[in-house]
Amino acid sequence: DAMKATHFAVSALATGGLTGPPVNKDGILPLEPAVFCGVFCLIGIPLFALTLAHFARVLVESHVVAEEKRAIFRPLERKEFDYAKSLCSPEDHMVHLSDFIVLQLLRMGKVNMETIDLIKTQFNILDVDGSKRLPQSICIQKDNSTLQNDTTI
Repeated sequence: DAMKATHFAVSALATGGLTGPPVNKDGILPLEPAVFCGVFCLIGIPLFALTLAHFARVLVESHVVAEEKRAIFRPLERKEFDYAKSLCSPEDHMVHLSDFIVLQLLRMGKVNMETIDLIKTQFNILDVDGSKRLPQSICIQKDNSTLQNDTTI
C-alpha cells in the first residue's frame, strides 16, 4: 500500500521512524512498499534536510541582516575612533575608508584581529618598496584557459 509506505517514510524522516512499515500477514514487508520506502528515504532524507535548512535560513536571514545593519549604523564611539584610526593608516590620526571598513567588519563579527593581522602581513610582504601601495606589477598573469578552471579567483 503506497499510502502506508509514504506515511512510514515521512515519519521516518521527521521522527526517526516511530511507526513501522506495513507488513503482510506473515510479518514480511512486501517488495513494492519496501522499494518505495527505500527510494523515498534515500532521496527524502537529503531533501528533508535541505528543506529544513532553507526554512531555517529564511527564518534567520532577516535577523542577521537587521543585526548587521544595527552594527553598521551604530554611532562611532570615541574609543572605536581611536582604535580605528590605527588599524590601517596610523600616520595621520584620521579614520580613512580602509580603517572604517575594517572596524565595521570587526563590529559585525565577520573578521577578527588575527585575520586582519594576517592580511596586513601579506600586504607588507607584497609592499616590497614600503610605499603602502601595491603596483599592478605584483599581479600574476593567467591565460584564459587557466581562468576558466581556476576556483581561487
